[in-house]
Amino acid sequence: MTDASTDLATRFEPKEYAILTADPQVFAARFHPSGKLLAAGGFDGRVRLWDLSTEEPKELPALTGHNGWIQAIAFSPDGQRLYAGDSWGKLSAWDMSGGEPQLVWSLDGAHDGWLRDLDVNADGSRLVTCGRDRVVRIWTTVDGAPLLEFRGHDTDVYSARFHPQQPFVVSG
Repeated sequence: MTDASTDLATRFEPKEYAILTADPQVFAARFHPSGKLLAAGGFDGRVRLWDLSTEEPKELPALTGHNGWIQAIAFSPDGQRLYAGDSWGKLSAWDMSGGEPQLVWSLDGAHDGWLRDLDVNADGSRLVTCGRDRVVRIWTTVDGAPLLEFRGHDTDVYSARFHPQQPFVVSG
């Protein structure tokens, strides 16, 4: 390795911060853009939160209201919102800007069945979701209003992402 790559490997070498135990286990986890909060969706329909701003992580009250497994979870780029989708097709948005998270909107039938993945675009104005119903949908983040729908997949859609700089979506 070159000196530059050795330096990078040393700077980014994984180090254990803490071991978080969750019962029941979590299915998907995402860091807040600040790195000071961890959100995790689980098999019990809760979004669990941990404050990572102190030396010892502290579990915060969970976000409730989902019906099934939460596999799809993402923060807006500015960290003001948290989005989650469950195995019953429900999509929810929480305001994370205040002291206590507040439910902003929720769509019970965002997808017909399992909502598998979601992503927020770079400016935080759009949300893309996909699911078991073989459909990719784009929503406004302000109120969850549907904007576009793409059909054509032959099987479940497991992944959907916005391009970081262009108005493109990839799904598969």
